[in-house]
Amino acid sequence: MDEKKLPLRERAYAVATGGTYDYVKSDYVREGELWRVELHSFENKTGARGTARAYIETRGWDHWVWEQTSPSEDTLYWSEEAVYIRSGERLCIRQATCTSGDELELLITGYVIYGSGGQIP
Repeated sequence: MDEKKLPLRERAYAVATGGTYDYVKSDYVREGELWRVELHSFENKTGARGTARAYIETRGWDHWVWEQTSPSEDTLYWSEEAVYIRSGERLCIRQATCTSGDELELLITGYVIYGSGGQIP
């Protein structure tokens, strides 16, 4: 199969439980797909809390992408660095010291690449 690219727009939303860490996570990349994430953003819509970290959840370990200390309430934080996510992986944000009920949102823009066999071009 020839390689094919289609637009990717993904939204993940979570309501914090107020633990040490709370998470908002994308869907897993499906078999036969490769995501080229060109922009992703994070927002805690309801609170200014502890450090937020973006990472790729891989098979057995996490690959950290960026960190924002003391993010402000209702403020958008983003990365325009391209990130490749292979099948079986997903993009996640971990935020420390959330209050129960905090609204966390992750937005992803990029491409789904089909026919690459999950290999980074």
